[in-house]
Amino acid sequence: MWKEERGTTLVEVLIAAAILLIALVPLMRVFLFELQVGNRAHKMTIATNLARDLAEEIRSQYFSDEFAEFTSDQYWQVWPNTSTIQSFGLETGESATTSPGSGRISQFDDVDDYDGWCRGAECTTPSVPETFDGYQYDGNQGYPDYSNFTRRVTVRNLFPIPSLTYTRNPYASYTGVTDADVYQDTVNRFEFENWSTLRVVSGEDATGRTPLKIIEIIVTYDGTGAGEVEVEDLSFAVMPVTPPTGGM
Repeated sequence: MWKEERGTTLVEVLIAAAILLIALVPLMRVFLFELQVGNRAHKMTIATNLARDLAEEIRSQYFSDEFAEFTSDQYWQVWPNTSTIQSFGLETGESATTSPGSGRISQFDDVDDYDGWCRGAECTTPSVPETFDGYQYDGNQGYPDYSNFTRRVTVRNLFPIPSLTYTRNPYASYTGVTDADVYQDTVNRFEFENWSTLRVVSGEDATGRTPLKIIEIIVTYDGTGAGEVEVEDLSFAVMPVTPPTGGM
């Protein structure tokens, strides 16, 4: 008996192709979405590392320029409860202009020198992010290409606002024990659970009593495939509890 064999018709091929296309469209969307999410996560990781790297560098510097000038005992002039204005920003001989081998680490010696520092495509003067010693992240000399990233630094003085002044008496609730019977010590208590208890001051402090600085680093990315990325790192620099050896 002869068996007749027949092939696939063009109509059947077109129908099969149409079914495959219908199924592939959502699959491709999922695939492209996963690529975008992965790329964005990668950029977020880079931005976070750039922010933390710079924050660590800044926090390793002196609290203010007075603490870097050991030979002249300038730190005694701005120690808390003085009336001397603390220096803020770049001092004489310091410059934000950098070059390979002579980066910001060779120019800045205290925390507030970094205020206003910006490197990247979105700065007022477009540039390329750079290392601490002035080499650019441009894909050359073994450095990665971070040309679409921007790093900005803002440093501000912070002052605690006293929320409560009270007399410390642990026996106040006992009968027959009065405030006069115990050691009295007036205490200023500061609460830091929200920004309402802190006062932000731009630039210099007129009273010379800045005990705390806030360091804000913002890293942004403006490139293709990941959308806009922004990472903000906030950290603090605290005036040393004990000043360097010297005399008032």
